[in-house]
Amino acid sequence: GYRVTIAIDGLEALTLLQTGTEPPRLAVVDRKLPNFGGDARLGLLRRRWPELRLLVMSGMAPSAHDTVPGDSFLAKPFKPEALLAEVDRLLQAGPPPAPENGQESHPG
Repeated sequence: GYRVTIAIDGLEALTLLQTGTEPPRLAVVDRKLPNFGGDARLGLLRRRWPELRLLVMSGMAPSAHDTVPGDSFLAKPFKPEALLAEVDRLLQAGPPPAPENGQESHPG
């Protein structure tokens, strides 16, 4: 199983990340998380915690020209099995690769 910490919004999530004694290996975040500010804040997570895997979800699928700042994207609605499979895949993959040429985003 996994140890899960829940945050009700982006501000609480940042507080938990900043005050935690052991950084999480994965964050599952909604692209439109309240009090978080969207993709710019997701990029902040990537810069501040480069070892943190980001699984981004949203009810609005990204367009062909859209770049999601995360390691993976799940479009809502999805089945719990799909979420668990993606969590397993990301955690088994290890830490994310270092950004190339200062890039912060990864294709979704």
